[in-house]
Amino acid sequence: LVVRDGEDRRNDRLAFVRRAPIAIVDEAGTELDPKRWRIASFELVDSRQGQRRATIFAGNVTAKEFAAALDKRTVSRMSARTTWVEIVEADRRLERT
Repeated sequence: LVVRDGEDRRNDRLAFVRRAPIAIVDEAGTELDPKRWRIASFELVDSRQGQRRATIFAGNVTAKEFAAALDKRTVSRMSARTTWVEIVEADRRLERT
């Protein structure tokens, strides 16, 4: 499932993601609308942690940059149950040129 912008079915998509055994959010921390990202990420983390469901955030940002893109409440909720894995590597897309 790919969840994209569009208010028409937003609640249906969020309900699906909240119920999924595992959710993977790709390109986290690179959103164009920071305010909307803070709200959506809080709702996602809050609901999934309440159900004890795993969530993986992946992106091309450092853990510090990712945390800075989140609301403080979201970071607080994640801090107790989060394992940060940071892989620092050269950008392979730039190496191809």
